[in-house]
Amino acid sequence: MKKSVVFLKNVSFMSVCSFLLRSLGLSFSVYLSNTIGAGAMGTYHLILSVYFFSVTLASSGIGLTVTKLVSEELAKGNRGSVRSLLQKALKYCLFCSGIAFVLLTLSAQFLVRKVFFGQITATPFYILAVGLPFISISSALSGYFIAIRKSGKTTFAQLFEQLFKMGFTVFLLSLTDTSDLTVISCVLVLGGTFAEILSCSFYYIAYRFEERKIMRQKQNGQWRRIFSFCVPVAVSSYLRSGLSSVKQLLIPNRLMVFGISNGIAEYGRVNGMVFPILMFPQAMLSAFASLIVPEITEQHTLDRQKNLRRILSKIFQITLLFSVAVGGILLCFSDKLCLFFYGNTETAVYLRLLAPLVVMMYLDDIVDAVLKGINCQVTVVRINILDSAVGICLMWWLLPIYGIRGYLTVIAVGEILNGTLSMITLIRHTDCTFGFLRNILFPSALIGVCVWCAKVLCPNGLWTAISLTVFLYVCLLYSTGIFRYDDLKL
Repeated sequence: MKKSVVFLKNVSFMSVCSFLLRSLGLSFSVYLSNTIGAGAMGTYHLILSVYFFSVTLASSGIGLTVTKLVSEELAKGNRGSVRSLLQKALKYCLFCSGIAFVLLTLSAQFLVRKVFFGQITATPFYILAVGLPFISISSALSGYFIAIRKSGKTTFAQLFEQLFKMGFTVFLLSLTDTSDLTVISCVLVLGGTFAEILSCSFYYIAYRFEERKIMRQKQNGQWRRIFSFCVPVAVSSYLRSGLSSVKQLLIPNRLMVFGISNGIAEYGRVNGMVFPILMFPQAMLSAFASLIVPEITEQHTLDRQKNLRRILSKIFQITLLFSVAVGGILLCFSDKLCLFFYGNTETAVYLRLLAPLVVMMYLDDIVDAVLKGINCQVTVVRINILDSAVGICLMWWLLPIYGIRGYLTVIAVGEILNGTLSMITLIRHTDCTFGFLRNILFPSALIGVCVWCAKVLCPNGLWTAISLTVFLYVCLLYSTGIFRYDDLKL
């Protein structure tokens, strides 16, 4: 079977599974928002901002490193050295996650006093710390399965993890008092931690079965290769994730300076209610972001520049055509979408203002994945560090003056800055083109016409109107020749 056909099948499978995962995630976010309220959602997302930094410390770039190094070994035909490489990577995971566990545990009381002002206890952070070693190991093994083109195991693990997390959390919430922030926070993080442990167990069992097929072959210099790739990425990731966490933790405080008494609730509305809707359609592209790293790495390793540019051209075309449609739909149906999910239109204005940014958000994710595949991962992290640093400065200045509008401005500036710098970097290294006239301007006009027609023909039905919009958009793309079926074949 041709590799392009295998890739297309993998992408299709992972797209469907990713769509299912995002659907579950969005449903879960809606359930939580309606059950615990915007204030508790804000508290939960603040806890997660600290947790994500701990996860960065625990994984220290190992997932991408395993995908990259295993892909290189397979491209060179050195399958026997993969087993030894994985064993060293897992030792690296245990070391880094142990450090992350200690740091999160020791800093929990300080965070409770200085960030949450004693509104919760340190218990949620202790629970999260337990799951860090399992997350780190899962990251390495997930990178391995992606590299060997068996991403179905990764998708299954993620689906199982999400289902267990949702079911267990819903069960616990039904037994607890939803007015106590500490209890709510413990319930939410406990479900996630148990799910991570079970997911890691599945990854490890699947890896041991796969490991038996490979004859171990020692190879010198593997630790050096792991550290030479991991350390620059990890150090840069620490800075980027640390700055990002600081930026998130600053938001409620700076909103209160503006005069918003409950800044955590406003933060919860944007991050806990708007962003799940905003990022939900990205599920259709997330398969690309995970699967193209080994494909791009292989083309880059073998120095097939012409083929690399051809693949990139098609990937960017699909990404842009899709994201333009999503942006138009979210912009024009924002009121009805918020009313459908949350029973009110309070967050619709935020969704409407952020909707045009999805083009840059979705494209930036794909560009970052490509840059990692061509050994520009350090540049990606540096751009993210700059983005976070600029965001902190703008947030400190704008939020006390403009409130939530200042926060939305910071998001917009960060996305545009990050996306622009990433695209410039990619163009400089690959000489690829994005086709902005063909892939953005023309499709933008088409989606505008499609939305107008759908609103006229289906003035009351939300999902009927959206379905009709998508159908008309696809028909116009084909009839105008902007997109053809062959463009799906890499």
